[in-house]
Amino acid sequence: MKPTRPWHGLALVAALGLIVLWLALAPPRAGEARVAPDSADAGRSASPSAALGAPLAANEERDPLRARDAADPPAEPPAAGPRGDELVRALAELGRLYAARDVPALQARLEQLLADPETAFEVLALLSAGAWRDDGAVLHGVFVLLESALVCYNAPGPFEAVDGRALVVAVLRALPLIDEPAFSGLIERLAAAAVGDRPVLDLSYLREILDLRAAWPERAASFSALFENLARGLAAGEGYEEFYSLLVTELSDPVAVRVALAALLRLEDGRFLPLAEELFRGAESAELRAAIAQAVASTAPVDRAAEVLARLTDGLQHAQLLTLGTRAGGLEALEREYDELAAGGDQDPLARRMLVTGMLGGDEGRLLAIATSDPNASVRAQALLTASLSKDASPAVFETLRAAYELRDDPALGVQPELAVMAAQNVLGYDTGGAREQAKGFLLWIAADETIAAAVRWKAVNTLRDWVAPEAFAGLAIDGEPVQ
Repeated sequence: MKPTRPWHGLALVAALGLIVLWLALAPPRAGEARVAPDSADAGRSASPSAALGAPLAANEERDPLRARDAADPPAEPPAAGPRGDELVRALAELGRLYAARDVPALQARLEQLLADPETAFEVLALLSAGAWRDDGAVLHGVFVLLESALVCYNAPGPFEAVDGRALVVAVLRALPLIDEPAFSGLIERLAAAAVGDRPVLDLSYLREILDLRAAWPERAASFSALFENLARGLAAGEGYEEFYSLLVTELSDPVAVRVALAALLRLEDGRFLPLAEELFRGAESAELRAAIAQAVASTAPVDRAAEVLARLTDGLQHAQLLTLGTRAGGLEALEREYDELAAGGDQDPLARRMLVTGMLGGDEGRLLAIATSDPNASVRAQALLTASLSKDASPAVFETLRAAYELRDDPALGVQPELAVMAAQNVLGYDTGGAREQAKGFLLWIAADETIAAAVRWKAVNTLRDWVAPEAFAGLAIDGEPVQ
């Protein structure tokens, strides 16, 4: 079972001001290398990290990592001895302290374990050899230790003499050797590790991650998640060539496409938006189209993003348009694009409907105006549905909804009964004010309306069951069947 993770290791504890880093490293024990060697030679010593394979020297050809032969027997963990037993007890204790949020004791234990950088390499070597595969308590402590080490050894301060890069490379190279659930847990910790706002896993590790994906294609999607931090760390004009190459060579991987395209779209001139449109139109799966649309929605200039998404949408990009609506200026961009399309009459109603989807949290009056003026019934219904998701819907929402329901047979003004039920259901689920009582009354009214389909009436009844007492249905029958 995957250990719970109530907060993000030492990084978050430090951010809360509840733990402090050491003021100085303890002196090394005689005969031990307490500081990892230079990155070109990291892992080549007789330390436990040597079991993970030496990182490439600067003058070595960088080939993809060799895939492990499935026929090879798994490596056996080193035999437990006094040191091994002590380490296991320490890791289990660390996991317990972490889960209990015992900050003072956690601080003290981490200080002891992090004082010797070789401890993290030893733990990583044991983990990659198959240790603790089924021991959730110890794994919990492993994750706490490794994330804390990744943060501390890559941060300015008392651990500056430790080669934090060597540990990051060692973790990356150990990942293919580690089975679940430790694999996913370690990916998560590596992605979360950050020094302030700066991810530990920055653009300088792009080549390492690409090599991992090439050598272990069955885990490529998991490794792609690590691109997220690399993209956030890009500076203007730096690293974009690598991400363009990643984008055009990894079109079968939605995660890689989303992250790489988002990195390119952060350029303020929007030069890569035509490429995004071309990729979207050529995408062979809904997952890839969603990834491209998410990159546009989250990073492209908001005005251009609204225009592109309206032009490309196939009706499935609800999440992406909601993302755009949450960005600064996003709601205004959606409204402007809607106005431009609405000025042309009833052309492209799908685009207008999807733009209205993204206006959640916008001006209620604007949504209700669309609900009463748009020439297309699906767009008017979407405006009511979006307005009904507010936590404080006003009485005007139900006045508009009731009027549209009463005009349900008018194609220019009405809304279909099933959509009216959905809007009232939204209010029951999301509103925290007085609109819930209006929703209850409205649904009871629909349930009693013998002029509409029985299926819609039953939907209104079933929506109400958790909100009203059974006697509210007294005397009500649908197609001759009493409502119980």
